[in-house]
Amino acid sequence: MLIGVAIVMLHSWGDGSNHLLFNMLPGIAPDYNTTLDVDRDRAIIAGGGFSTWSYRYTYDVAIPVFNPWMEDLTLPKPDKYISSC
Repeated sequence: MLIGVAIVMLHSWGDGSNHLLFNMLPGIAPDYNTTLDVDRDRAIIAGGGFSTWSYRYTYDVAIPVFNPWMEDLTLPKPDKYISSC
């Protein structure tokens, strides 16, 4: 809530045009908070976890959601040789 007040008070904010807000940690599934609780007006939001109600076509950019559980994930090594028929 305080971040919204701080953003609106920026001299260059205006209606949010030419601004890009990143929402890298939108919450946890299934309770994503993609609105950032700020008056975004015409600012673009780059974030993950958008719903059909919060994603604005032609404005917002969907990016993958950061998942701290993935840090310890060990992926299998790719095969050294690929066979073909």
